Amino acid sequence: MDQHTLDILEFHRIKEILVTYASSSLGKSLAGSIQPDTNMGRIEVWQKQVTELKRLLKDNKLPLGGIRDIRPFLESIKDPASVMSCEALLDVHSTLTAARCIKGYLSELDDSYPNLSRLGKRITIFKGIEDAIYASIGMNGTIKNNATPKLNSIRKEIEVKRARIKSKLQSLVRSPRLGKYLQGGTVTIRKGRPVIPVKIRFRDYVPGIVRDRSDSGETLFIEPSATAGDGDELQRLLNDEKQEMFRILQEITDKIRDKLDRITETLKTLSVVDLINAKACFSKDFDMNEPILNQDGKIDLRKARHPLLMYDRGWGKRPIGMPKVSEDMAAEPIIPIDMRMGEDFDVLIITGPNTGGKTVTLKTVGLLNLMAQAGLHVPASPGSHLAVFRDILVDIGDEQSLHQNLSTFSSHLTQIVRIIEQADHRTLILLDELGTGTDPQEGAALGTAIIDFLYKKGARTLATTHLRALKTYAHAHPRIENASVEFDMETLQPTYKLLIGAFGSSNALAIAQRLGLPEEVISRAYELVQGEDARVEDLVNALQEIKSRLEKERESFFAAKEESLELKSRYEAMLQALQERESKLADLPDEIDEVSEEEAEPVPADFATLQRGDMVKILSLNTVGQVIQKMHGKNKLVVRTNMMKVEVRPEDLEVVIRIP
Repeated sequence: MDQHTLDILEFHRIKEILVTYASSSLGKSLAGSIQPDTNMGRIEVWQKQVTELKRLLKDNKLPLGGIRDIRPFLESIKDPASVMSCEALLDVHSTLTAARCIKGYLSELDDSYPNLSRLGKRITIFKGIEDAIYASIGMNGTIKNNATPKLNSIRKEIEVKRARIKSKLQSLVRSPRLGKYLQGGTVTIRKGRPVIPVKIRFRDYVPGIVRDRSDSGETLFIEPSATAGDGDELQRLLNDEKQEMFRILQEITDKIRDKLDRITETLKTLSVVDLINAKACFSKDFDMNEPILNQDGKIDLRKARHPLLMYDRGWGKRPIGMPKVSEDMAAEPIIPIDMRMGEDFDVLIITGPNTGGKTVTLKTVGLLNLMAQAGLHVPASPGSHLAVFRDILVDIGDEQSLHQNLSTFSSHLTQIVRIIEQADHRTLILLDELGTGTDPQEGAALGTAIIDFLYKKGARTLATTHLRALKTYAHAHPRIENASVEFDMETLQPTYKLLIGAFGSSNALAIAQRLGLPEEVISRAYELVQGEDARVEDLVNALQEIKSRLEKERESFFAAKEESLELKSRYEAMLQALQERESKLADLPDEIDEVSEEEAEPVPADFATLQRGDMVKILSLNTVGQVIQKMHGKNKLVVRTNMMKVEVRPEDLEVVIRIP
């Protein structure tokens, strides 16, 4: 995907938001590196994974705690001589335990979560390695005494030997003969040997080996001859301990090395699960939905919102220390847009006043397409369609390069040249303020030629402009459509709604008149506008009003449609419940003979309280049946017995079983 497009549409900010939702450093790393893809099958799997997990997260939470980035450790042990440290093994244990929990969680999902279930199958359980680490390494990062019987025995001997040395040294320290030669009465360890501090001038009075001296040189640390033998014995035991600890770490490392490829693959899957979880949480917080994807260049966005505008208004999770926007800012509305192209037209020309939302529309369409192709849900209503494009190419905003000494027009044109070179039927083109920055007549001619060229190349093109010639060209072309951003002439404010099929104007004269510019000035301005242009301007305004009314009617239609679909869903649920009840009732006649054999307490029948499904006894026929109909006009009930249906008055009935 074009890097210039990613920068202009600020896809990096989407990734920054996504990173905040990842639970592990692995997931954060993956979230920060996602890119839009062009493989339809792969993108659809990504989308389904997020949809399934989002549905699952309504009542559950993934057990993602404990995942560590153990990739450096796994890389290091590719060297056969390398051995993992205790701290590294604890991270491995934590990660493998998390993998086992996540696999168990995903394995319990039913068939309605096929994509998540497939992910679960890619995770391998390494219970043997988990148990080996748990049995050997303590949570404090040291090897446990009982890791092996040999280590336990060595450490007990070490304790005994240290106690014996300490006792001897303390006796020497307390000895009146030697005490006066010591620099304090503290027994300490220097260079791994037990020593006592001796004043340097008394060196000859304390037999033993000098192991160290103080910084000042006034004190010597001497291992007395009386404990030297025990000290040598202690050193041998400590060396035995080190060797045994190394052997234990080496043994566990070898177990991990033997499963290195499978552990690495499981680690990759865990990072993917964390990424999907981040996407699902992002989708949930920003009220996003899975788009319907196609490869035909069709876009049909309903109530689409720009996610970065939402974030800047306080939506979503924010990094620690980052303040939310003020309540006043958060209260400002984000107007959703409806936008479509690629079905009955391939190019859309958007016109209308400045600050009316034209550029926001371009950026919304472009960014949502990037998000969808990166496997993210989009902030738009369910049922919105987006296409999978090979590339999205944009020329948006004032990208004038002072370094290259290019004018605004030249800068835009340089970008458009690059776009034209790459455009084809698999590209989406977004052009802002096409044809501006130069003579209006030449700009209009050039803009029209550019649109015509892109159309012939098969590109889906969305362009904004103020030039009337482009509006007229679009009106005359069967596969190019006009659109405008609605402007409320009463309030002199844009509504930010996109009206497909309408071409707008800048409304400069009308706005000037409403703002109180003298009538003489307004009249003169109208005189200066060429007659044909004035008629077009009037027609534009009239069409704008018509389109505005039609758009409102369209919104009412879709609202009514959604309401009818909701009612349909409710009625279908009620019908299913009724059919299930009917099914149960249909089974009752088979049990009538059994009921007639029972000795149930009869209850006098009453027409008002009897209902369909009640089991009754027909006194005149001495048989049991089921009420299937109430005949209100005749004050009778239709009762189905095992062989026939009969009309019976309530006084000829006794209730055997009532249906709740």
